[in-house]
Amino acid sequence: MQWLRTDGMRIVNEDGQTVYLRGTNFGSWLLIEPWIPSMMPRPDSAELEKVVLRSARKIGKEEEAKQVFEEFKGKPRMKDMEFFEAWRNRFTELAGQVAAARLALDVLPHIGLVDESRLWKLFEKRFSKAQVQELKDAFRSSWINEQDVVAVKNANMNMVRVPFFCQLLEDDDHPGVYRDDGWRWLDAVVGWGRKHGVYILLDMHGVPGGQNDAGHSGVAMRNLLWFRPEWQDRAAALWKAVASRYADEPTVLGYDLMNEPWGAQTPKVLHDFHDRLYKTIREVDSRHIIVMEEGYKQLWTFPSPARRGWTNVVYSLHFYMPRDKGTQPFESLARRLMPQWYLLMRSYNVPLFVGEFSSQTEEGGGAAAMEIAFREMNRYGFHWAPWTYKKVDMDPPQSFWGLYMWPGKWPGVQVNTGSFKLIKEAMARYDSANFVPHKGYLEAYKRHGCSAPGADAELLKNMDARIAALMPGLKRTMGVTLQEDEALKTLATCKAAAEAFRELGGDGSEFLEMGPFYFELGGHLPEAAERAVIREFGSIQAFSDVWMRLSAGIWFVPRGGAEMTSIDADLTVAPETVQLLARLKPKIDAAAAEMAGRKGQSVDVTQP
Repeated sequence: MQWLRTDGMRIVNEDGQTVYLRGTNFGSWLLIEPWIPSMMPRPDSAELEKVVLRSARKIGKEEEAKQVFEEFKGKPRMKDMEFFEAWRNRFTELAGQVAAARLALDVLPHIGLVDESRLWKLFEKRFSKAQVQELKDAFRSSWINEQDVVAVKNANMNMVRVPFFCQLLEDDDHPGVYRDDGWRWLDAVVGWGRKHGVYILLDMHGVPGGQNDAGHSGVAMRNLLWFRPEWQDRAAALWKAVASRYADEPTVLGYDLMNEPWGAQTPKVLHDFHDRLYKTIREVDSRHIIVMEEGYKQLWTFPSPARRGWTNVVYSLHFYMPRDKGTQPFESLARRLMPQWYLLMRSYNVPLFVGEFSSQTEEGGGAAAMEIAFREMNRYGFHWAPWTYKKVDMDPPQSFWGLYMWPGKWPGVQVNTGSFKLIKEAMARYDSANFVPHKGYLEAYKRHGCSAPGADAELLKNMDARIAALMPGLKRTMGVTLQEDEALKTLATCKAAAEAFRELGGDGSEFLEMGPFYFELGGHLPEAAERAVIREFGSIQAFSDVWMRLSAGIWFVPRGGAEMTSIDADLTVAPETVQLLARLKPKIDAAAAEMAGRKGQSVDVTQP
């Protein structure tokens, strides 16, 4: 297979040909998310109530738990998981989020498990070390094997994102000692990809210490990476080991540094650590693409890669829409947000990889919603991989999380009571030979996988030329005193940007509303400037709205030195600038109305 690299917004092969990466995620394989394989027994309702009440008693919330059970006795019967979710939501209302989380951690081993770490700890209490390893191997060899890579290829995909847990390669008790039995699984999937012409993106889905507090990081309720230098050291060392091992392997298209790192306190904290991991990898591997995720902190919070000295990088986001609104949210996303993504990527001059998304249910749009997402992302030349390849649901009808699904009623896995033999037999059921595809979903893949922008290519080419001409105005640093002629030029630039946005299919009002108008200025302004802001506008927030409307939101985020703590920018505003903006507010309001397509009217930019 040919090496891949970035070339501006494109990903290209060794011949300079553009490669569009379209694929899937091998979710819950090398980092088990127990809800995906429904790795849980089917509890008897009476026994479950006893278990829950016993756990609620431990945390002093037994009365609230009893109340929820009483309320649900008069409701129509629900599927198991629907009942658990509805019960938990009502208990959270009565007892609070902390109590609900504590209850879940105590109860889940009886109905399922919240993360991979607890799964193996449960088995370690019940079985020998050798038996636990045998169960690990049984699950991993069933859930994903070579035939799954063949299926990916046959579905017109050319890549797979492979999430893995740091504990696949090292134990918390023996940091820095990397496990041969862990490497062999990564080696295996890379080998399958090489054999069948499928690129592999290695995704550290669970980082040492935890990059967020979710179960999908491997250990729920833990977010220590950002607060403990020893965890950061381990993460950097582990990436160095991975990069060293695959430095000469072109089948590995690149490294996704951290999955959904929303636990970082600020964008700057996140991207400073991205910078450390980038530099660590580049010590041993200069060729592979490095993927950086925004962690739900918004694309506009990324720093300029050129300013950071990053090369051969791809920026990434994930999105999930409401599960009961049909295709409408996906249509809105295509019309309102995708043009912004494209313009942002054009300003950064890097490719965009949408690494996770799903319609989740038939009510959430099903295959039709996914087809919209595929088609519209292809229009802009984005790279994508939905979440996830396969999913087990406890009961029909099946959800829309997986391309492949378990047909019929799932018998469950008796993790806390079943014998070793029965659990191992249950692991064997996970082989994809026992699954069936969502036919409409599979057809959407076949129609849109590996395809180019097509008829919209000329539109994007023309837009690129216009955007390039606008960039100098959009990238001006406005930390110095703003002059009136500069402000008026900026307004003109914003209006030109809004016009370009509309030509890409975006809505003028959304151009104003979807930007980062909550930009945090508080605590980062010089004292004199802050006094002037409050005097002229009444609050920091009101001025922030004006400032970001003037800069057209996502189009222009002042970027500079390293003093800023809430974003990778150095934003200082002279008092004279504040006074000028207050004086120009009527013109700014009029320009905002024009950008929104309401000529002759006025839009109060202090009202988001």
